[in-house]
Amino acid sequence: MSYPTVNAWLFTEPEPVLVDCGLNTPGSRRTLGEALAQWGLGFGDLAKLIVTHTHVDHAGLAGELAAHGVEVWVSGVAAPWLVDLIPQRARQIDFLLGLLREWGFAEGEAEAVGKYYAGITPLYAPIPPEGVRVFPVDGEIEMGGAIWRVILAPGHSNRQVCFYQPGTRQLIGADMLLPKAPSPEIEQVLAGGARERGLPQLLESYAQFRALDVDAAYPGHGEVITDHRALIDRQVERIGKRKRKLLTLIERGEGRIPALLQKMYRYMPVRARFGGLPMLIGYVDVLEGEGRVRWDAGRVEAGSAN
Repeated sequence: MSYPTVNAWLFTEPEPVLVDCGLNTPGSRRTLGEALAQWGLGFGDLAKLIVTHTHVDHAGLAGELAAHGVEVWVSGVAAPWLVDLIPQRARQIDFLLGLLREWGFAEGEAEAVGKYYAGITPLYAPIPPEGVRVFPVDGEIEMGGAIWRVILAPGHSNRQVCFYQPGTRQLIGADMLLPKAPSPEIEQVLAGGARERGLPQLLESYAQFRALDVDAAYPGHGEVITDHRALIDRQVERIGKRKRKLLTLIERGEGRIPALLQKMYRYMPVRARFGGLPMLIGYVDVLEGEGRVRWDAGRVEAGSAN
């Protein structure tokens, strides 16, 4: 994982409500139990679990909490992933492997990625459909005695939502606002078929969140953020610099994704460089949207397709 820990946020009044829950591992389960015990609570004392998005570090223990009688609340765009996990994961892996082959990665590399994603699946605890409650992505939800606005925040994941309380100027930011820019997941659009353009979506979400008045943002990882605009500005600036570096490589004639990955992330250990692929593809997507590059048979070429 990119971060050593994941945050779970607890409201104690007027009823115990938890936002996100961590991995389905003994260590995560123990840590969550110990944290709840500090407030005199066990798993079965929670009234609700509210899931920001269905990545394993945020929703892995949802099934176990549901087994303790906790209502699991998730947005309408994310609910299928909790109630139909295995087929969803299989489709995701097949889709990603197809792209890797199209982009020219060796078969062994593609197979290794498939095994990695398949290995993540057991880090979710299965959840019965009857244990899931759905809220709309354009509505409101009650937590901590206040009404929070639900904000669909694609970019890192097209199934991610955040929660904003305008009266107190508080934001539960999930993986939208993090100490470093979140990687856009390589995923299909919700309706299936085409690939999402994650980094352009992330930049649009940044603009949306930058316009909010926020005194405290509670992220999915790391410490509470008190100046979200400065954080966003730093990350947008770095994305711009990295995008321009990639454009220089493409203009020099390097259009193969595996080679670009090695050159853009040469400062990282070889085995860790593959983790930069989602961001690399994101830079390509931004450049394509600006009309500076185009895809051609799995390669990236300088210049617009028009």
